[in-house]
Amino acid sequence: MMNDYVNNIEPENTKYSLFQSHSRSCTAMETEVEITAMCSFSDLLFIGTSKGLVSQLIIQELYDDKTSFCFSNVLSRRIFTKPISRLETSSKKTTLSIFSDENLILCNAEKLEIINFIPSFKGVSSFQLCSFDDEKEKLCIGFKSGLIQLHHIFVSTCMLVFETKLTEVSLSLCISPQFLCVASDSSYISINLRTNVTTELLRSVKEPVRNYIAYFTQNEFIVSGPGSLGIIVDANGVSHRAPLQLSSNIVEVFVWKNYFFTITDEFFTIHNILTQSQIQTINLQKPSVACFSADAHLLYFTETSDFNTDTASIKNIQVLGPERWDLIARRFILTGCLKQAFHVQQQERNRLTQVMQSQVEKFKHEQQLFDKRRQRVLGLLGFYHFEKGELDKAASYFEQSTIDIREILFRYSDLLPKGCYFMPNWFYKLHQTNPEPSHDNNNGDTQTSGINLTSDLCILRAAEDSDNDDHDLIISSSWLLRYQEFLFNFLRKHHKSKFVEKYLHFVETALVKLYVRLQQAGIQPYLYELIIDTTSSSDSRSGESGLTKSTSNSDQGLVDLISSLIHIDVEDLTVYLENNNAYHALALIYRWQGNLSGALEIWRKLVYNELNDSSFPGVEFYISILLDLSAHDPTDSQKQSPYKGVAIHSSSDVNYEFSVYAELVWNHFMQALRTNHEVIAEQLMLRFPIPSSYINSSCELSIISDSTIETSLESSLAPSQILSPNHIIQSLISSYPNMTMTYLKHLCSSLPNCVSHLIYCK
Repeated sequence: MMNDYVNNIEPENTKYSLFQSHSRSCTAMETEVEITAMCSFSDLLFIGTSKGLVSQLIIQELYDDKTSFCFSNVLSRRIFTKPISRLETSSKKTTLSIFSDENLILCNAEKLEIINFIPSFKGVSSFQLCSFDDEKEKLCIGFKSGLIQLHHIFVSTCMLVFETKLTEVSLSLCISPQFLCVASDSSYISINLRTNVTTELLRSVKEPVRNYIAYFTQNEFIVSGPGSLGIIVDANGVSHRAPLQLSSNIVEVFVWKNYFFTITDEFFTIHNILTQSQIQTINLQKPSVACFSADAHLLYFTETSDFNTDTASIKNIQVLGPERWDLIARRFILTGCLKQAFHVQQQERNRLTQVMQSQVEKFKHEQQLFDKRRQRVLGLLGFYHFEKGELDKAASYFEQSTIDIREILFRYSDLLPKGCYFMPNWFYKLHQTNPEPSHDNNNGDTQTSGINLTSDLCILRAAEDSDNDDHDLIISSSWLLRYQEFLFNFLRKHHKSKFVEKYLHFVETALVKLYVRLQQAGIQPYLYELIIDTTSSSDSRSGESGLTKSTSNSDQGLVDLISSLIHIDVEDLTVYLENNNAYHALALIYRWQGNLSGALEIWRKLVYNELNDSSFPGVEFYISILLDLSAHDPTDSQKQSPYKGVAIHSSSDVNYEFSVYAELVWNHFMQALRTNHEVIAEQLMLRFPIPSSYINSSCELSIISDSTIETSLESSLAPSQILSPNHIIQSLISSYPNMTMTYLKHLCSSLPNCVSHLIYCK
């Protein structure tokens, strides 16, 4: 999985990053155990503890919001009763050496089982296990007695090939193909493995620093010198290169190619051995145990984050390594080098192809990591083109990236609900070069730092398009409408897709706001691909006269939009619509909620010019709503768009009854009469549905006395009676005789079997 992440990686060109341990790491083992030793190869990490336990962990790279590593315990064995002081493997990846309290044993790295053909060693002061070829491993051991042994380990045998004795105890050992370098209390010496000739390389440092030896090239070693210097010396004691200036308090050192990695109690540093230059430095917090995996090119170390303890536990394991390809591509995009960013992505794809051919079992996980990072990069490309005003390209990249839709909504004013707290992802901040800023400071400044909102972008676009300040304002407004129309179309297209499913209430709330903004600016948004079929038109209204403009396709759009809603932030949206004088939309939202009384009251005020909203279709809409409520049962009324034609009930509707909303309709009818809007009242009256019982039988309209009128007005009527012809006549005859006569004529023309009688009026 992590092998050969990049074949030619060089620290001068690649920034190293600190990766956190994933929260689900090591759930199967005691996380508070103290780690005293570590070693690693490929995707395996071995840890030794203060209780003599050795555990084998599988390392898995994860990618959610950022790269992290998960450590899963595979196998644990108690090898010693005392703390494990050192673990080591070779490049052959077959043998694990375990050192504790002057005792050394070798185990099979896969099963953590002691290798029977290799003896255990006691009285050990130092050792090293390494390999320079595929045939054997070399095990060099220094004993407290001063004895030095070199063993060759093959598949099934262990051979002692070299032995010598020194006058001092070896504190550390380092093997090269031809030499052995030994650090004692007084000096560093080299031993020729063929001639057994001993050469003093350097006197040991008498400073309170850790002595170390690291193999560099065929005959060169790096040893700790005075003044925190790293002395590069050959097997003959001659230094051909300038020393490295290092820090004190070194915890561990590693050599990779021409680079010297050091971990101190405060820093991780990389030095170029050939140029003696310090390339990179990363701050650390009290690391205590560390190891390096050359094939994975990752350093693992334990960091103490709890100030109350110095214990290095599993939950404190962190990882250092080259930043991943998505961050490299990100830097290219931020500087406008898109071709280079695509090249980085293609290189990673090629590497993935190699992984598929050589490590099939790891390909699936690698593919998942690649896809996640690629989606992030595509999202960043979307914002790059978004800020450039290249909105078609931006939409294409957003779709491919399946970006969190809130990232886009955040860049528009007032689209996210007021109560919604959203922290934009650092990856998409085009003007913030620091890849992973601190998330501790969550104030408003850090939220928007590195982000250009659409209001800012419009000013930038206008400044590029014109040199005239007055003209800038016009162009800026034009760009703002472009950005709003772009987002409306984008949200409309993905309204009910899985792309935005998780945040549907944000999307639908934003759709209504954007529709209103565009409509108020004179742009009629298109709703195709958004609304479930609502194509049945109100043919019944065509040809009927009205006080104002009749309904049109543009008027129908907002109705269809709100009728299609599933989940919105009602509180935020109602406040927004009211503040922006979008009363018609507000009434539709009330109706969507089921608050018909509130919706009708707003429409009444719009009709009576108590409120103003240019998007309101007019009196015909108001009348159609009232007629719709009078003509349908509650279920049908909720299912159908309120801006469709009023239903016409034929004589076959034998089961027809007046709506349960009849009283609400009647109140608006009477209010029109009381406020001198008799024309509106007359249009309603003449289009109230007539029950089939009046149509199919001879209907006799009785003579009404004064007392009968009063009684009928004061009595509580059932819905089936409120809009009946008798109740309408009884209610109107006293105060509105002309309207009563008009209604009687309407009834006679509608009821062929109607027998009219004289109607006596006071």
